[in-house]
Amino acid sequence: SGLGNSALLIYNLDSPKIGNDVSVCPGPNIAYFTKTTSLSQMVDHIYGRTNLITRKDRPNMFIKELTININYLKKSIEETSQPVTMKQVKHFETFIDNLNGGIDYYVELFGSLKNKIPQLTSTIFTDLDVNRQQLSLLKDAVKSLTIQ
Repeated sequence: SGLGNSALLIYNLDSPKIGNDVSVCPGPNIAYFTKTTSLSQMVDHIYGRTNLITRKDRPNMFIKELTININYLKKSIEETSQPVTMKQVKHFETFIDNLNGGIDYYVELFGSLKNKIPQLTSTIFTDLDVNRQQLSLLKDAVKSLTIQ
């Protein structure tokens, strides 16, 4: 990986296995940036000295992570070949239970902020309800796999 190569190049350290390419690995939040910025501007954004994200539709990071996991689970269930094994069913059920546990944790976490940031938490609680409904549908889908 070239993620550490910039340090190797700066300190003139040799690493023949890696090469000289330098990689930049953007995170998923890159989707919410709307313009090209300088490194200095990006550093200011990272350290909270400025805000480069102007979009208002950016979800809470915990909700986004939850949604990514639910979409992954949904795709995994859809791609499961028949006949399904009990091991696969148990895996899906455990995955669903863990995500529901995460939602319970988020309800408790954001419940403590309800009075401090009401506009933020109302959106979060709506998103959590939608995700819990998705999990309920996926639980039904897993049950239907075992019936076939």
